[in-house]
Amino acid sequence: MNVWIVNPYGTLPSEGWREYRSSMLARALVKRGHHPTWFLSNFEHRSKSFRQDQRLDPALPGVTIHCLPARPYQRNISFSRIRYEQSFGKAFQKAVQDMPKPDCIVLAEPCLFFGEPVRRYARENAIPLVVDILDLWPEMFALALPNTFRPAARTLFAPLYARRSRLFREATGIVGCTASYSNVARKVSCGPVETFYLGVDVDDVQQSMHDIPVNLRLPAFDGLTCVYAGTLGEAYDIPCLAAAVTMLPKSAAVRIVVAGAGPERTRLEQLALVHPNTLIFLGEIAPHQLGAIYAQAQIGLCSYAVGSTVEMPVKLFDYLAAGLAVITSLEGEITTLIDAGAGVRCNAGDAPALVAALTSLAQRPDQVSAMQKVAARFGCKFDQYQQHAGFSEFIEQLAHP
Repeated sequence: MNVWIVNPYGTLPSEGWREYRSSMLARALVKRGHHPTWFLSNFEHRSKSFRQDQRLDPALPGVTIHCLPARPYQRNISFSRIRYEQSFGKAFQKAVQDMPKPDCIVLAEPCLFFGEPVRRYARENAIPLVVDILDLWPEMFALALPNTFRPAARTLFAPLYARRSRLFREATGIVGCTASYSNVARKVSCGPVETFYLGVDVDDVQQSMHDIPVNLRLPAFDGLTCVYAGTLGEAYDIPCLAAAVTMLPKSAAVRIVVAGAGPERTRLEQLALVHPNTLIFLGEIAPHQLGAIYAQAQIGLCSYAVGSTVEMPVKLFDYLAAGLAVITSLEGEITTLIDAGAGVRCNAGDAPALVAALTSLAQRPDQVSAMQKVAARFGCKFDQYQQHAGFSEFIEQLAHP
């Protein structure tokens, strides 16, 4: 079966970032004997740089790759980002004119400004269309509005909500990467809706925890070690994390280890110099080395900005696979894990509450240990191979009912 995966975003495995949804799905399809083709952009979202046109990635054997030309952008929320998606959509429309028709198309959502040519192509050629919901736009756009306009966001973005509803109604089937995303689709979908999480390679995470390179060995510490690994940008609650570092008393026996890169990097680098016993800033760490950091911690921080629509981020699956308890500012589905005893929740932006939680847990190592055991049990559920084998089977059922 020939399956097209249309998603301009994400990185190829050989580019050194964490494995992306589209490549995990493509790998699972190959394992089941199918022939996936991934249409992605020649402009890479994370680095904001162009990649070379290529058809294959050595780390994705059996997967055909089409790097379609798209216009660059620098700011994630900008008109140039819209033009980027529009240019990708036009490039897709041109590229597929002379290509053999696939058995199924998987379209990544949000696809506000590039999805129309894909939707139209699938409809006109009677090709099953599976929509894969990876985030909720335009809900995310409300975060960019001034506070006075946010209550009117639903009205302001009504045309975008209508576009999404039409896509969901026309889709042959829909997949959400969280249960709540799937529930949004169920309100309007005419086809089956399933949930398949992003997940991580659980075995790989656990194996990477065994051998700790000398350069990643943290100073000995008889207290609570928390780790934040990920992007240091505006979508994350880094200002709250930074404020907590300054507020933690020396007697708290808590240290925070941060690994990542982004706009907030300078702030954290400077803060680590002022509070070396409380904050250790490691900079950017390769994904395959993060296990070495997790092995030296007890808690993983899922810190997201106020109003975030994220519910089950990849870093959460990483922490669970490593057996780390979780402190999160997120709402939604992740709270089911918290209620089950895998961690605690603090409101985004509430640094005093975060400090109180950390100091309390540092005094209760037995409670932390119990939360870690619950987290580890959840970790196996979110193995990427298990999740994407199910996703592939769902595609098979829709393409050949």
